[in-house]
Amino acid sequence: MYAVYRNAVLPVVFALLPNKTEQTYRRLINKLSELCPSWNPKSIMMDFEKAVMNAFAEKFITTTNQCTISGCFFHLQQSIQRKVQELGIKTNYEQDPVLAHHVNKIAALAFLPLNDVGQGFDVLFNSLPPILLPLLNYFKDTYVGRHRPQGRSNPLFKIELWNMHQRATDLLMRTNNSGEAWHHRLSSVTQCQHTTLWLFINNLKTEEHYIYCRLIS
Repeated sequence: MYAVYRNAVLPVVFALLPNKTEQTYRRLINKLSELCPSWNPKSIMMDFEKAVMNAFAEKFITTTNQCTISGCFFHLQQSIQRKVQELGIKTNYEQDPVLAHHVNKIAALAFLPLNDVGQGFDVLFNSLPPILLPLLNYFKDTYVGRHRPQGRSNPLFKIELWNMHQRATDLLMRTNNSGEAWHHRLSSVTQCQHTTLWLFINNLKTEEHYIYCRLIS
């Protein structure tokens, strides 16, 4: 878990979890709240993982605390790229710049004003080449919602979670890439992905000292 301090993104919590269930994330959040009763974030950015989003929303989006939870734009792009590969059109994407531009338009929907995203998606759905129809259907079910007589159905991730228009307008962070960079740093420190628990803990202690030095510098 990371926090922004003096315009720097720094790791503040190291947690080894047995799984990625909503219950486990709730236990983690409750324990952190015990250790830090004043913990009351106003904005949280995370990966597109339903369980962790639900757990944080349950804790911090209340009548007395209107925390903003958003997904990471980089991971939105990644989900589109994974689907491109899964659908077998990765070669087309890499070799056809026009097709690649069309795919990038889908991710760019994140920068439309919130209330314009649905209409913007419909424009793309009706204008992009047929080869992208399966990708558009995936994006519709996951991020936009299908048309219903009373409006749109709820997608897996609501538009509010991945819309970046206000964040871009306010010059706020749109990705958690700084956190991803730290993951790469930790991997290089441990030198292997499957290390022993004791070596891992010692490496975390070393990293904690490095972070502390950055804080006081």
